[in-house]
Amino acid sequence: MSTLYVSKLAAIAEKAAAANEDAFEEASTATAYSLADGGLVHLYGSGHSGSNSSGIDTALYAKKRGLTVVAITAKANMDKPATHSSGKRLPHASDIVIDTGAPVEDAIVPIEGWSRPVSGSSTVLAMIMMHELVSRTAQKLAARGIELPVFASPTIPGVTLHDTDVIYGVYRERMIEAQRKHLPEFKRVMAGEG
Repeated sequence: MSTLYVSKLAAIAEKAAAANEDAFEEASTATAYSLADGGLVHLYGSGHSGSNSSGIDTALYAKKRGLTVVAITAKANMDKPATHSSGKRLPHASDIVIDTGAPVEDAIVPIEGWSRPVSGSSTVLAMIMMHELVSRTAQKLAARGIELPVFASPTIPGVTLHDTDVIYGVYRERMIEAQRKHLPEFKRVMAGEG
């Protein structure tokens, strides 16, 4: 028996990856630049349709503060009317859009005799696109001679939970440094001075 879900999902992922080549290049360049400069990359998940108000609010908030916003969402939903108070959907509130390729109905496996397909694709496709972005960002950093600490599973011989704690400590220091670097500007903006 051939797979019902995996083969369909893999085909959508491959098609989406090819269609997103330019977006991956632009997004990985932006994230690598930020990380190489001691900055951070903030991740926020809000669903695949691009209509969730909290995701749009977050994107608009970040853009207002000069951050580059990368949306990983399904462009198939862009034709639906916006319901957000800004009149925007997530792709319209972002600088760079990576399309998951997920269909509007999300489910991708038709079942004979059933009225609706089963097996959602959006979450898995979003994670595939996110990991492609992470991989390309790491490759760009490596080309500049930069290696960031990476979590390793404690199931690997020689890796302990202490190793994870050490990496959390490194990232905590990066976050504190980034906050220190940007705090004066943040205070200025929050005071309505810019």
